[in-house]
Amino acid sequence: MPPHVIITDVTFDDLFAWLPDLVTHAHHELALHPRRPQPFAMLPYKVPMHELFIFARYLATWYIGIYETLPDTSPPFGTPLMLIAGNLQDAAPVPGELTLGLWRDRRFPLDLAEIAWLLEERFPSRPAPASPLAHFVRPGDLKGAGQLRHRMDADAVAHRSPADGVPPPFTADIASAARRPAGAMIPSTAWLVDQISLQPDAFDAEPLYQEWMERYQVHAGLYPRDSARSFERALDSAYKHLGRTRRRRPSE
Repeated sequence: MPPHVIITDVTFDDLFAWLPDLVTHAHHELALHPRRPQPFAMLPYKVPMHELFIFARYLATWYIGIYETLPDTSPPFGTPLMLIAGNLQDAAPVPGELTLGLWRDRRFPLDLAEIAWLLEERFPSRPAPASPLAHFVRPGDLKGAGQLRHRMDADAVAHRSPADGVPPPFTADIASAARRPAGAMIPSTAWLVDQISLQPDAFDAEPLYQEWMERYQVHAGLYPRDSARSFERALDSAYKHLGRTRRRRPSE
């Protein structure tokens, strides 16, 4: 079954009316994280079945989504950024429940776990077998306004394969995070320390940014709220840990 969430007592119209809110969330995150994907448009759309690939028509009974370009003669299927598939065909029907399949293109600013989290935050829900939130705290589990936190079991992570969706280089970081005492260096910053130790005093740190972001997200469960500023702070912490003075290149 594709990644999905299960929501209750919600109609098709409720979900379609929610899509502008999802677009608002995406714009808000783009303002905080300028390195997220930036499509030139995000348009809510009720997707007619004939505008989908044949196999998609067999997966669900209806679709809504957010498009960068609406379907036209070219390309015939438009440019979907995110699709929500309603009433997945291989889900056992339960009165009052909707099983929603989730798909997103890499150009959409929010990832699948964030979309699932926002859906469960907005609508009544119950845990789904193949939820993108399977390894994360769900909205109903949060206490107060605390940050979404990763809750992978360290022993299970150590045995995951690439097919499970967790790159092997990150597993040691996650396992060590589970054992790390309060106040210790987080795995993404520790990784920066290792990388910087191999570099001269003045070097371009920008190539380290993307992998640092991915490592941060795997550890914390979310990307940092201000990714550019957080990266700069992590670099400063790494240099301080190494006992070196950060000498920036002239272009920085």
